[in-house]
Amino acid sequence: MIFLLWATVIATALFLLVRYPTISAVWVGFVGLLAYSIPALLGITRPVLTGQMSAYYAPTSDAATLVMAIAWVGFAAALFVADASGSTQRTPTYHALPHPIYLNRFFLAAILVLVICYVSLAYKSVQLAWFLDTRVELSSYIGIDWLIWKWSIAFGFLIAWYFQIIWAQAVFSVLFFVIIIGADRTTPVITLVATAMAIKWGQPISKAAFSWMSLFAISAVLAVIFYAKPFYVSLKTGQALSDMLASRDAMSMQAAFEAFGTHELLEKVVNLNVSYTLGSTMRDSLAQFLLVPSYFGFGSGGFNQLLQEQVFSQATYGLASNFWAHWWAVGGPFGVLAGGFIYGGSILLLNNWIIRSKGMAFFLFLLAAATIGVYAHRNSPENVLALIRPIIVVFFTIQAVAYVMTLQLRSRRMIPVRDSRSPMPRRR
Repeated sequence: MIFLLWATVIATALFLLVRYPTISAVWVGFVGLLAYSIPALLGITRPVLTGQMSAYYAPTSDAATLVMAIAWVGFAAALFVADASGSTQRTPTYHALPHPIYLNRFFLAAILVLVICYVSLAYKSVQLAWFLDTRVELSSYIGIDWLIWKWSIAFGFLIAWYFQIIWAQAVFSVLFFVIIIGADRTTPVITLVATAMAIKWGQPISKAAFSWMSLFAISAVLAVIFYAKPFYVSLKTGQALSDMLASRDAMSMQAAFEAFGTHELLEKVVNLNVSYTLGSTMRDSLAQFLLVPSYFGFGSGGFNQLLQEQVFSQATYGLASNFWAHWWAVGGPFGVLAGGFIYGGSILLLNNWIIRSKGMAFFLFLLAAATIGVYAHRNSPENVLALIRPIIVVFFTIQAVAYVMTLQLRSRRMIPVRDSRSPMPRRR
């Protein structure tokens, strides 16, 4: 089965090189799926640990490897159907060039939103350096203010580096590290991927893949994945970072890469023939289009809760989910094929929107595409939509604040100002 999986991956890569030869969202979808296929491609997985067990490797099963091959077939089928129908644009040559004054207002609006969120988080934590709290402490009081905080930074970072605005690069890069200190690695990785995609957008893949900018972006992403956690744990506990890094072995380094852990979820779901209803998936996914789904009693962790309670109840640490395990539980091989098609179709849809977008919407669709490419594989469909929702909310919030700021400036300009040195008109 490993040879079948390798064949589907290679065939998809060759198809992309021929039909999608420039940097676009499609390549982000390909790289994301490839990264989470590494355990199946290598034929090794990392079983979920219980108690004081030491981490170890185990061979992957043919059934789970076949599931990944089917996922690739579904992804490739979406690309092929879009290509054959002519519904995909191939020349992503978008260049966003808004007026510098508008960019400054966008940055100032984002900073204003950040200040409000910072005050809210500082008030709830009763300290200014709330981001130095442990992950458990942070989870006890963060809410929508934390989501708005980190995604406002993501937009500022992405746009600042795209337009090479030095003061904004400095401000949002510092805030970018604050997100990492706050024990969040997902948002920084998504932001870095979106930034690299934006800067290299439309360039030939053969040229962009080996440029110094791409190599730097890959290094930055790997640094966040493997070294961000030791960094913020060291900062919060006072333990020397050098000691923490010296004590890490190859297995602990590999544990930082979630693909091995999420693949084990797939192994168990396939082996135990876990089932999950399509109705629950559709209900929870559609509920994510509500502004606050939890207010109406909807959640986004139904499948993950099933895994935690019935499949991995012995686990002593939190587990992610698995996109392909979810679709297997919903419909077996046909469910995985449909999931792959949906994954590819979503990436293609966003790719078209990116090409056709005008103004700042370019960056909204970039972040959404990067979120699917990076985040989908370790979560259920409703989880992915739940993460995209605050991105949309934050984007329009910043846009609304920037618009209000513009109206205020216009209203001030419309007020006539009389020169006090000029004489008053004489009444008749």
